[in-house]
Amino acid sequence: MTLPAKAAPAANKSMAVWPFTRPLTDVHLIFLALPVLWLLGLEQIVPTILLLWAFLKLVLIKRKIVVPLTAVLFLVFMLWQLVAAISIAPGSNWIVFGRNLMAYISGLLVFLIIINDTRDGSDVRRTIKVILVLAAVATLVGLAFALRLIPAQFNALIVSDILPSGIRQSQFVQENIILREIGRPNAVLGSIRYPRVSSIFLFPNEASIAFLIFLGWLWFAFRLYKGKLKVLLLILLLLALMIFLLIAARVGIGAFALAIILVSALNWQRTLKFPLFVVPLLAVVFFLAVLFIGVLEPATTSALNSFFFDLRANSFTSRFDVYQATIDLWLERPFTGWGTPREVATVNLAPAGTHGEYLATLFRFGLVGLLFYLFAIASIWAKIIYQIKLADQAPLPEVLKYFLTITTIFLALNILAVAYGLYFDLSVVLLVWTTIALAYVRVDLIKQYVSSP
Repeated sequence: MTLPAKAAPAANKSMAVWPFTRPLTDVHLIFLALPVLWLLGLEQIVPTILLLWAFLKLVLIKRKIVVPLTAVLFLVFMLWQLVAAISIAPGSNWIVFGRNLMAYISGLLVFLIIINDTRDGSDVRRTIKVILVLAAVATLVGLAFALRLIPAQFNALIVSDILPSGIRQSQFVQENIILREIGRPNAVLGSIRYPRVSSIFLFPNEASIAFLIFLGWLWFAFRLYKGKLKVLLLILLLLALMIFLLIAARVGIGAFALAIILVSALNWQRTLKFPLFVVPLLAVVFFLAVLFIGVLEPATTSALNSFFFDLRANSFTSRFDVYQATIDLWLERPFTGWGTPREVATVNLAPAGTHGEYLATLFRFGLVGLLFYLFAIASIWAKIIYQIKLADQAPLPEVLKYFLTITTIFLALNILAVAYGLYFDLSVVLLVWTTIALAYVRVDLIKQYVSSP
């Protein structure tokens, strides 16, 4: 689908739109500025404004704007949120609703800008490189915290001085915007105390999503590049992996590992030309084998219980309190939802409508909103599968590796969304939707990129 735009000036005049940068370059600059904006406390606010300006430039420059089905479905999903907002109860935190809506808008904007303004392989290269640069900064900040070279918390440098007092005094802004938490120096995992890293992201769970994406692109770049850069990428990959483990987000680790196994198995099936049912059949056999061993060998059961339950038993039971409260309240408004998370007196961990993207979407926007969201996810999968089929015919194996990297990342995101929210941290939203947008880039442009990385 394409939308008509205003007639563009000649190509040599298109850059005359202030500030003399392409919309895609604006996206790259936003990524490079995220660490500075984080220091200032502005990374949850400023990127949306800059993306709106970049999209306006895109409309002025491009003769036609390509709007994939995914964007249409996601736009409908966002419009439905306005319907759900009508039912927001008095006293609810409208700041949270507005900030979440900004996150959704930002994801859609970065998606449309990348797919419409990526012109050649060098554009793909630059987009991936800014992700790697952000990965390097986030890794170094996390490493500095783990080594106790920097404090665990500090107040943002500017944001408290420029926000209106009514917004500044809200609990959400005080805890998530003004206070910067790099990590928790004495986190507890079972009987172990360790530095749990958040780095430049709002919370450890959000950091785990970001580092999962970083690791996927770092592994792809490590296999693609050669020489000294390959060595540097290996060092960064190992350090990022260490930080990912120090985040100690069990769902994130498990989702990433499971995605790697499943995508590798499907690729193996494709290569060896086995029938497609072989992969799920092997998965069922593997699951039954683990279950059987667990029954026969108590040590296996004990190890699994320790990893998933005992290490943070309080966290596990508290999550289920949140889920139970979420379902109980959703049943009161099953179709339109509550619009925002809601505090529940009997739940201490977090409000109802949090700690899981799917359940949170159901709670906030009802069954209708969840269906729109799932349709958008399904359309992304349809595009990825289509691109993989095209890449499989490409003469360069790196093209297929590129799309398999995206497949692994996106599958891991789909799995961990059962327990984590994907739209709480705007920096994470940009990483997620940039990765999705890179799946929509034409295969011939990916050929250009991998031919001369």
